Amino acid sequence: MHGGEDAIDLAPLVDIAFLLLTFFMMTTTFSPQEALKVETPRSSSSLLEPVKQYIIVTVGDSTKENRIRVYMDEYNTRIAALSNKYGQAAAQSTEGVEIGKMENPNDPAEMEKVMKDLKEVLLLARTADPKQTIVLKADKAVKFNVIYKVMTMMKEVRFEQVQMVTMMEK
Repeated sequence: MHGGEDAIDLAPLVDIAFLLLTFFMMTTTFSPQEALKVETPRSSSSLLEPVKQYIIVTVGDSTKENRIRVYMDEYNTRIAALSNKYGQAAAQSTEGVEIGKMENPNDPAEMEKVMKDLKEVLLLARTADPKQTIVLKADKAVKFNVIYKVMTMMKEVRFEQVQMVTMMEK
């Protein structure tokens, strides 16, 4: 110390601050941006969306675009369920895969093709990890026949845990 002044060494404080910053950066998980935005119906359920081992089937608004996308959080499940049909790049992506887009949801042939593709993906995912939770996230404007077909198909695939995403009422 020069001139007899007492000073506090800040180097250990800076070290701790950077260690904490590094710790929080390494342990934070980010949820991927959804490619298909939906406005879910309201409910008063207190169950929360699962945080791991889940598959989300998203059904878009029937008045705009009848798109069905599937998101999976487990890497090995994505590889097993998506790599053969949709390619390795789609299987490695966390953005999900578009299973199909229906121009006319009232057309039975078109609906059957999309449901067949969805069932194939979900069967492969269930085979890869049967303990996953399957979550249906559908826009509130989706026609009931589309939701009914998706829910019936989910029942046929026989997941142990099935949930539906809704917006909490205030």
